[in-house]
Amino acid sequence: MNTPRKPAMIRRSHRGFTLVEMMIGVGISMVIVAAAAAMYVTTAGIGRSNRQAAEIMSNGQLAMDTLRRDILNAGFRGMTGDVDQLGTAAVTVSNACATGFSMNLRQAVWGANDSNPFSAGCIPSTNYLRGDVLAIRRLGIAPTGSLQSTRLYLRSAFQAGQFFLGSAPPTTFAYSPSEDFLLDASAYFVSPFTASSSESPQVPALYRTRLIAGPAMSAPELVASGIDDLQVQFEVRNGTTGDVRVLNAGTAPLDTGSATTTRSGWDDVSAVRVFLLVRAQGAEGGYTPGSRTYTLGSREVTYNDSIPRQVMASVFSLRNR
Repeated sequence: MNTPRKPAMIRRSHRGFTLVEMMIGVGISMVIVAAAAAMYVTTAGIGRSNRQAAEIMSNGQLAMDTLRRDILNAGFRGMTGDVDQLGTAAVTVSNACATGFSMNLRQAVWGANDSNPFSAGCIPSTNYLRGDVLAIRRLGIAPTGSLQSTRLYLRSAFQAGQFFLGSAPPTTFAYSPSEDFLLDASAYFVSPFTASSSESPQVPALYRTRLIAGPAMSAPELVASGIDDLQVQFEVRNGTTGDVRVLNAGTAPLDTGSATTTRSGWDDVSAVRVFLLVRAQGAEGGYTPGSRTYTLGSREVTYNDSIPRQVMASVFSLRNR
């Protein structure tokens, strides 16, 4: 026989949560959700910081590697050992940085200290932001296979060398054996923008102009984004004593122009010290470091914003000295 259930027992078996129990449950849930949200925000912030750090390292390494390859080969003259035995050529280079700039292999490297001396030529003032300008002149590292009619070359032998336009190779060059090398000239600088002057916000970048077909100095071309500043110092070796001084461009004896073809202090440069101030593309949320100062060689720069930055520095010896 079934025993009838008491009314109190029936009411107890169908009872739900009390208001107090519901409030405790909601409170616990809110604590869990808040902890999860805080963890997400922290993880997202760490992820952004890591991406910006990787971005800074990647852009800085790209810029430094490009400069390294150019500087290590600066002043390369093919087979010709004596720079005084390089002939000239009556060739006009469009958009030239300076008169005879491209063919001035005597000055393997040249610099301007925190100024743009080429605003009337290869580096328009609207493309220059700040920092040093570094010029590099050299030949291609291997003899050319064929001549292009609008490129500049050097026909190089052990005794001498002769510049010429590809469509008119020298017919009176009597030295043998000889090889033809493509001429290479570049000028590096910091631009106020990466893609165009209309970008917003503008992100500074390392740019360069280089010798191309025409012959002409190219329009400014991007090397690496996120470069806030470029500073260069030069190690100058005394040929008599062997002593080495570290100098900025414009400091005697490095105070002659980029078109100087007679012997000067630039002949005694044995190494180049490069300092890059590399930055992230944008500000980092929650990053408020206040005012901080960065040392780039002999120059100090101060910023007070939320954009992460890092100094990268390297020393490159000139192999062709």
